[in-house]
Amino acid sequence: SIPYHGTHRGIRSLLLLSKLSPPPLESDAITIDWRNENYHVPANDTTYSCRVFDFSSLQKKHHLIKFEVQVQKGHEVLVHHLVVYKCPGINRNLVNSPNYICNEDSDKTKQPCGKIVAIWAVGGEAFYFPTEAGLPVAEPGDTELYIMETHYNNPELKSGMVDNSGIRFTVTPTLRLHDAGILEVTAPVDTNLVIPPHQSNFVSSVYCNESTVTEFLQEYPNGVNVFGVQQHAHLLGKAIKTRVIHKGVEQKPLADDKYYDFNYQDFRRANRTLRAGDSLILECTYDSTGQTNVTYGGYSTQEEMCIAFIFHYPRTRLFNCQSKPLYKRFHTGPVVGWWSYLAPLTSTFDAIDWTNASVIREFKDSLENDQYFYVYGHDSNQYNYTMMDPKSMYPNVPYTEPPNTQCGV
Repeated sequence: SIPYHGTHRGIRSLLLLSKLSPPPLESDAITIDWRNENYHVPANDTTYSCRVFDFSSLQKKHHLIKFEVQVQKGHEVLVHHLVVYKCPGINRNLVNSPNYICNEDSDKTKQPCGKIVAIWAVGGEAFYFPTEAGLPVAEPGDTELYIMETHYNNPELKSGMVDNSGIRFTVTPTLRLHDAGILEVTAPVDTNLVIPPHQSNFVSSVYCNESTVTEFLQEYPNGVNVFGVQQHAHLLGKAIKTRVIHKGVEQKPLADDKYYDFNYQDFRRANRTLRAGDSLILECTYDSTGQTNVTYGGYSTQEEMCIAFIFHYPRTRLFNCQSKPLYKRFHTGPVVGWWSYLAPLTSTFDAIDWTNASVIREFKDSLENDQYFYVYGHDSNQYNYTMMDPKSMYPNVPYTEPPNTQCGV
């Protein structure tokens, strides 16, 4: 018989229907470990620590077919997330050199860029690529290096912690049928992401428009295959959905996390096709009922994010889409050009009475109807920008979710 659990009880989120399953690995696969070696974690609330690596041990092109973050035992709460970026212009002398604080160095080439190779967040498990695809590394003529960024969350300001967490890559010289790629759709990680207090279901949206998707997917008549999606927010995150609209008709979402759990951020399986004529809307829903002040976007766990990482094959040249509201109706200073609207408005928003229902309506209306600053990244870290109208992004025919018969309920 099973004894009564007494006071030993808890809650654990699980993915029962959309979890990625481990496929078989090639017999010639090898592992490569990148680690933070005896890194003394500062006694700060938030630390983003970076270290530079390469795949110089590989003499020819390989496919990355699995990655798994290895968190040092006892540091499960300390290590919040880990991201690996592939970036141009980094000095080779930095390879395997000691860690540095990511965004404090004046050398911009040492800062993380937009092209992502691997992503893990708290609660995540090992990620396996499907048997028909792998992420290319050590390609001929490729001189770009890799930055491993580790986010340490230390709200108790503990000192004396030495960390050796890192990531293990599994690679194979036996190339699979397709090169895989990653598209990041993201809100700006700065104060342009604004979440008012006292809101139970506040939605922020990020856009990747049809012209951008079509520009980079038109060379694939059958589209590209999306096989995994990871969606990311911080403590106020309540739900996240990556919507797809094809020429005005909304399709089934790539991923729909109705009950987002900050402590369980794993990949969702997605056997879908993304094609020319599609556009994407990432929606993050926040619960700020426990807040009395505005929460802004930022790197700290107490700040917020809204990001989706879309894993697909064949690899496209598009790797990043981001949009930020200009808040034109809230600007009171002089405007000398569109860039004037990118100035932070924290003093304005901090002074607003967010308990006033008409203020909330006005703010939400500005998000739905006013212009956004729109950026997309492609090829070797090239970026294009323009203005966009969010009203043009919404579908003429919304998606209707069918009755849930998968679980018999």
